[in-house]
Amino acid sequence: MSKENIFFRIVEEKCIDCGICREVCPYTAVYIEPNPLRIRFIVDEVRCTGCGGEEHALCVRFCPAPGALMEMQRVAQPTV
Repeated sequence: MSKENIFFRIVEEKCIDCGICREVCPYTAVYIEPNPLRIRFIVDEVRCTGCGGEEHALCVRFCPAPGALMEMQRVAQPTV
């Protein structure tokens, strides 16, 4: 997986809604989605740069919930 084409996604079942990922993200790629039942954090796939992968990304390194952030491959958009 190319480190330039990755981003992270939050796995809701594993996320404990602490918000640390939002606090440490240097690109402000994590935001709070309004939800009447609970706080929900979402990663903006456009803003997320992947920060060089799981071993370097601050969101993954500081997350207290193992597996709450999943590395994803960015799909190239077809050119028209």
